[in-house]
Amino acid sequence: MAIMLIILIPYLLLAAAYFFSLRAVLRSHSPSRGLFLPSLLISLLLNLGFITWGFIEIDASTSSTSAIGYLVLPYMALIGAGISFLLVLAIGVILRFIAERAGWASVRLTSLPKLIGALLFLAMAGWAVQHNLARSRLLDTAMSESTDAATLESLLQSALETQDIELCSKLAGNPSTPIPDLVRLFNAYEDSVEDPFSTNYRLFRSLAENPRTPADILAALADSPFESVRLTVGINPSTQVEVLTRLVDDEDDLVRSYLSDNPNLPEPLRQQLKEQEFEEAASTPAQTPAP
Repeated sequence: MAIMLIILIPYLLLAAAYFFSLRAVLRSHSPSRGLFLPSLLISLLLNLGFITWGFIEIDASTSSTSAIGYLVLPYMALIGAGISFLLVLAIGVILRFIAERAGWASVRLTSLPKLIGALLFLAMAGWAVQHNLARSRLLDTAMSESTDAATLESLLQSALETQDIELCSKLAGNPSTPIPDLVRLFNAYEDSVEDPFSTNYRLFRSLAENPRTPADILAALADSPFESVRLTVGINPSTQVEVLTRLVDDEDDLVRSYLSDNPNLPEPLRQQLKEQEFEEAASTPAQTPAP
């Protein structure tokens, strides 16, 4: 119930913001209505498209942690609503300024300060987009299996020097990353493996997912306080049987559930998991319907 509220509240806030904003603009007799109404409608369409695309991507993802996207998507849509509205409004101000100075609009709604503000906002937005695209290309290179060893080594050196945990995580999950480099990544953050407040869990999850990660590192990651890391260790085909045996008794139901998908899990342990699942189902009290 709590998770559903976390997901639904941003969508409700977003819907309410668009509804009341559109109603206020439609009821307004101000000449500025011609600027705000198209901006709101275009922003609404862009956000509906973004949310639809997000659901499709999450549903098509094969990642074991893709469900987290359902928690993140509404908050991204909420932030995107404000940004998209301001972007469209800034473009509208520029076009309106040109139209007014060319004599195509009889009512003057814009001024030079508004034009400068719109241009500055678009310039900052353009810089942010360019920066994000460059960052995206860098991360794509780090996680691509076709990236050559020299480039991976250069990226690793940079990531460790700058303590770029996101870049480290992409390198850690790349099956082409040499095993010694995987060891370097783990050693650099080994002290925080069992820290429940560590922000490095993305790196550990990537290492746990990589089939080339050494067995001793997988064994250490099996003690992670984050269930997503232990879960990924459990489904890694390189995880040793001794570690799988430990995870059979993991306190998290999801970890034990995914563990049965590991092809290297011995049949006696697989049977033990089934028995545990049956016992838990039997011990759960049945709910009687209300009269």
